[in-house]
Amino acid sequence: MVAITRQTSGLAILILLTTIVLCTIRLQLHPFAAESAVCSNGVPIWECIVSAVLLFATAIVVNRTAVKMGILGGFGTLPVSLYGFIACGILLSPQMLTASAAGLMTALGIMFLLRVMHIFGDKESVFTGTLFLGVAAVIYPPAAVLGAAIPIAIFVAPLNIRQTILAIVGWVLPIAAVSYVNWYLGGEITETVVGMWQQITEHSNIPLSPLPIVTMVIAAVVAILILIGVIMSISYRYTLLVSVRKCIEMEVLLTMVSIAAFFMPGCNITILPVVSVPVSVMLAFTLERLNNRWANYLYGGVVALVIIHLFIY
Repeated sequence: MVAITRQTSGLAILILLTTIVLCTIRLQLHPFAAESAVCSNGVPIWECIVSAVLLFATAIVVNRTAVKMGILGGFGTLPVSLYGFIACGILLSPQMLTASAAGLMTALGIMFLLRVMHIFGDKESVFTGTLFLGVAAVIYPPAAVLGAAIPIAIFVAPLNIRQTILAIVGWVLPIAAVSYVNWYLGGEITETVVGMWQQITEHSNIPLSPLPIVTMVIAAVVAILILIGVIMSISYRYTLLVSVRKCIEMEVLLTMVSIAAFFMPGCNITILPVVSVPVSVMLAFTLERLNNRWANYLYGGVVALVIIHLFIY
């Protein structure tokens, strides 16, 4: 049986683009309660197009990260389609531009941080990675939870003193820059930080229920696959190169942090493209290490659920 984990690039891209287009059409025609609560107005066409481009770019970055960092055993394109399923197939925020931009910044940030696991003492990647994560936090404040990547990297890599300082400076710099511009234009210098804090801590009032049963089933399947992936990462711990093992450990921890973001008061479905970055890599890691038959069944099941989800409101 041909493994779905070895799907061609053309097929993966086709699945991703089809998922984005169909889910965007569903959002425009029949939004769920959790989606319409974010924004009751429709999404402009230009915003849909720009967001689709950003989502596509994010999926490519996620896939490149998984392959180049050795998280996948060889060349593969599975994270491309999986990112589309998680970022768009469960729920799609009407704030598409914000969500997709924050997702791309997160993907770039994690990619650069994982490079540090392969290149000891790499200061440039640390700074660049945390800079992108800081930009993601400015774009969508609840994404600031991925600032936890800094202590995770300090623990996993581990980072030296210079790298740690650069990581903190890189993450704070975008926030400081926006605060300075706001102050220069006549606002309060603390206005940006206060506004971000309010968006994180104030309740979003987004109803997460009632949701279609298919939504909850997809979320449950994803959660189970992540759990299997965590168990596999422990099982394969001593059979991998040290640098690859560190990358997988960091992805596991970032996945846990991302999922925990849903329990933040100000979090809503706009964070899904951000959370999908580490989650899609973990799902690809899990499916690649399962028996081909089981991997095909599980992947096919997720595809079927996403398709059913388009027609059940």
